[in-house]
Formats: sequence, C-alpha cells, structure tokens
Amino acid sequence: MTFLMLEHVSCAQPATLENIQRLSLSLTDASRGNRRVGVEVFYPSKTTDGKIIPLEANMPLLVLGHGFVMSVDAYENFAKVLCPLGYVLALPTTEGSLSPSHANFGKDLLWVGKTLMERAKSDSRFELYGFLGNKSAVMGHSMGGGAAFLAAAEQTFFTTMVSFAPAETTPSAITAARRIKIPFLIFAGENDGVTPPEQHQIPLYEALQACGYLLTIKGGGHCFFANDNFACSFGEASSTPKPIISRQKQQDLMFVRLIPWLDYQLKGREAALKLFQDSLRTNEVQNQYKCPIVDPDPDEGDSTVTGFETNFEAVGGRFSPNPAQDFLELHFAESMQSIHFSAKLFDTSGQMLNSSDLDLRTIEAKRWRVSTSHLPNGLYYLKLESKENSFCIKFIVQK
Repeated sequence: MTFLMLEHVSCAQPATLENIQRLSLSLTDASRGNRRVGVEVFYPSKTTDGKIIPLEANMPLLVLGHGFVMSVDAYENFAKVLCPLGYVLALPTTEGSLSPSHANFGKDLLWVGKTLMERAKSDSRFELYGFLGNKSAVMGHSMGGGAAFLAAAEQTFFTTMVSFAPAETTPSAITAARRIKIPFLIFAGENDGVTPPEQHQIPLYEALQACGYLLTIKGGGHCFFANDNFACSFGEASSTPKPIISRQKQQDLMFVRLIPWLDYQLKGREAALKLFQDSLRTNEVQNQYKCPIVDPDPDEGDSTVTGFETNFEAVGGRFSPNPAQDFLELHFAESMQSIHFSAKLFDTSGQMLNSSDLDLRTIEAKRWRVSTSHLPNGLYYLKLESKENSFCIKFIVQK
C-alpha cells in the first residue's frame, strides 16, 4: 500500500449509541497529492478491567458511502444495528459539497478500506489494532451507492458489495458494473422518485456480471434506508412517486435481509445463507437474481431463489470427471447451435474466480477443458452463456 502520511486526530469518544465507540479520523493519501480523507468509524466495545476495548477480534469492516449532500450521521442506523453484531462501520466524510467528484469518492471508499485494514495489522497505536479480520464490504446509499460500484470495480479487495438505492454516477457506475467480480446485493425502493429503479438500480443490476440480487422493497422510498435527513427529505418531497410505507418498516425489511447476507459473505456462517434465502419468500420484497449462489432444493421447486439456467446435460452436453482433480472436460453436443460462449467460474459464495470467451470452432471435437488444479476442494459452478443458450454446470473439486 502506498501512503506516506497518515494522521490520527482525536481519540475514541463515546457515540450516542450504547456500547458503540466512535472514532473521528483525518487521513492523508499521499498517492493522490496528499488528499485529506475524513472518516467516522463506529465499532462495538466492551469494558474489561475498567478499560474500553473493541468487542472481539477478526471483525469484518464495512465501508459505507453517504448520499448526495447527506451527513454521515444519517447512517447511524447502520451502526446501531450492525456494530453490536460484531461489525466495524467506516463512513468517509469527503465529497459532501453540491458538486461532488464521484470518481474521487469511489477511490476514497477503496482507499479507506485498505488503509484501515492495514493499520489494524501494523499500527499498534490504532484503537482497532489486532481487531479487524481480513474480510470487508463496500456499501453506499444513493450517490454513495454508485460510488461503491466504482470502488468495487477497481480491485477485488472487498469481499462483497451492498448498495442502497444506488444512483448512476460520472464516471458511469453502469459501465463500472461490468468489471465487478464480487457477490453483490442491491436494495431498491419501489416508490423511489429520486433515483427511479428503472433509470438507476435496474440498469446497474443488468450490467453486473457477478453473482447477486436486486431486492426491491414494495412501497419503499429513496431516503428511508437512512435516518431522517433534511437534504434527502427535501429532494424526495419534490419527486414522485413517494413511499407508502414507514421508514421503520423499510429499514426492518432491509436489515432482516442485509444481516444474513453479511454474516454469510463476511463471517462464513452457512446457516445465514439459508436465512437469507428464506427471507426472499415474501410478497413485501421483490427479488431478482443472477448466477447460482447455492444449490437449489429440488423439493422446494423454487427456481426464483437460485438462478439456475437450462441443464447442460438436458441438451446433450456432458462433463467429466466429477469430482474433478486437475481439470473438468466439457463435451458440447453436435446439435448445439451456439458458437460463441462466455464461460465464468464461481465458488459457492458467488465470487467469480475466472472468466473467458469460448469459440467452438477453434476447439477439437467440441471438447473444452477447464483447469481445476489450482482450486481447493469444494463445490463450484461454471456458467456458460451465449445469445441462444444459458447453462450452469455444478461440479466438485476433490483431490
């Protein structure tokens, strides 16, 4: 990591939230002309021998970008709910003017995540020294949601991306979405008149090439993902449609799905994935999906949860060996009309591990091998897409 100057102003001070500490940091990014980056950090704490210390070790880091001219204090609802569950929340305060730089804000989100994780490993003076794990999420609301796309597209540093009513940005978050390789979760409000889903969240979702979900809260609005904020409320008051559910209801619907998603992606809790899947079976939230996240339950008969496509073997294709050791070989049916495929390999968390383009005219006897020698034992998914077909192949690596 490249940074020459790093300043820490103000020590931990009690937040208005019980058992949650708040750090006000002023950081300097030497790689960008000594750019000053303010950050408000919330973390859970406990008292041991009369001393306030972080709650536990290996806590995941959540970096959340604020909305247009919105104070980071509007997002204390995230700190109140997520910090007691063992998460650290960081909110950069940059780009709060009437003419923000979306590009710089996206870079700030990425840089803050990397810098805080590095300090937690190397700076014994840092309050969170030794308490952050190695997994993190980039998140954001509205403008910050679009900036989260820019940050996630830059590198695969973050483990997952979560956006709340994300807005298109300059440079384009929609264009950046095509480069994102980590699992994603997008929340939208059906009655969002500020960033209407058909103009913002849906195009962003459709551009993504990774695995994840678009969850649209029925009757939900734009501002209700956060606490009451004058700037956001003023914008929403002058737009249509308007939310028809309460702020508390919208946040309840959000957190009951956000928490298991984070618990699975960042803490590896397998049971949390089942809770997330179960939370999608409701009329209050519409869900759209991409890519196989988990193996479908054939007894449930609910394909809307997983996103599995046409069975490769059902159209005459074959693959072997399964379990695989060094390679998986695909045999394409002679009757298959498609010539060009995109091939994407995913693990069970939805992380894209590799992608390539495939031209059946250039491979012998319509056979193609996928190297698996570098993969650890486990379950994987290979997704093949063409203009005419979409297949998903599930296989096991066992050595």
